[in-house]
Amino acid sequence: MFCGFISNFPILSYIHTMSSSSSSSSSSSSIVVVVVVVVVVVVVVVVVVVVVVIVVVVVVAAKVIIEVVVVVMVVEVAVVVVVVVNLPLVRKFKAIVGT
Repeated sequence: MFCGFISNFPILSYIHTMSSSSSSSSSSSSIVVVVVVVVVVVVVVVVVVVVVVIVVVVVVAAKVIIEVVVVVMVVEVAVVVVVVVNLPLVRKFKAIVGT
């Protein structure tokens, strides 16, 4: 069962054949196994860290963009409200002044 699982992954199959090949090269094959495992673990950790950093940057950037858009929309609505509310007053002032 375990050998079937190993044969699904080429690198594990290679490591398994290297470790079971001969007892004279056992120390060198175990060094190869350790080096391969360390390299694979380091690559996986680096990829995971890079993906997490990219996701965090995208989420923070999206949050900032949404906040800026909301603030701009609120300011636009406030300007429109001020203009609409003050429009009759401006007309009365123009009528009083006569301009």
